[in-house]
Amino acid sequence: MVNGRLAWYAPGASEEPRWLDEDGVLERLAEAVARQRLAPCFAAPGADVRLLRLQLTPEEKKHIGRSLPFMLEERVAADIEQLHFASAPLDKLELAVALCSADKMR
Repeated sequence: MVNGRLAWYAPGASEEPRWLDEDGVLERLAEAVARQRLAPCFAAPGADVRLLRLQLTPEEKKHIGRSLPFMLEERVAADIEQLHFASAPLDKLELAVALCSADKMR
């Protein structure tokens, strides 16, 4: 987010950002990611994101894609239906989890 607008930069770009709220830009981003098999990295204002660590059992890990929000339900003070969750492995049985209001993702 730059000056309140969502933006993206192509890998290695030294140019101005491309604004995701402009016509067709989101579609071009999706095409670039698919075509180049990129792993996008997103940045968000720290005040809008909560970071957590989550220990898993091997059984929990098998179903993490569907169960992650419910596993964190008691650790957050918001309705999980109103939150966006993203995770990345830290170790074999530990995840880093970022969550923010789904409204902030629009």
